[in-house]
Amino acid sequence: MQPLPQKSKQVFRAYLFLFTAVLEILILTVPLFVIQNFYLFAGLQIFLLLCFFFTLFFLLPKYFNQYRYAVSSNGLSIQKGFLFFRKIRIPAKKVLYTEILSNPLQRRYGLCTLIIYMTGADRILLSQIERSAAVHIKVKLNEQI
Repeated sequence: MQPLPQKSKQVFRAYLFLFTAVLEILILTVPLFVIQNFYLFAGLQIFLLLCFFFTLFFLLPKYFNQYRYAVSSNGLSIQKGFLFFRKIRIPAKKVLYTEILSNPLQRRYGLCTLIIYMTGADRILLSQIERSAAVHIKVKLNEQI
């Protein structure tokens, strides 16, 4: 099994930061009209910061270290999660087609997301992998179809 590249950790952190920033803006604007108790407002801010740091320094590294994938002659295997462990095996004969997508943040680090569409209207995302690895997986799966 192959782990995610180290560059993907920065992308995960950036997503976490953006999510927290949006949540912070919502928490800062809504309580001005609804919550007039300062202590409740301050407690909410402290709780958000504790959740952010807990996720950044504990959950994210554990999730990152457990995310692995492998391509074989039978298809693709993905394993992820540390609290709720999940192992996905995708047989090559069930693959309809694949797509490679990347947003600006992923392009900056040379990463992308591989979307695998399967029979039965299923789709599997393999995110934050290097573009060359995604192209290799796509070619390998298309050869086996």
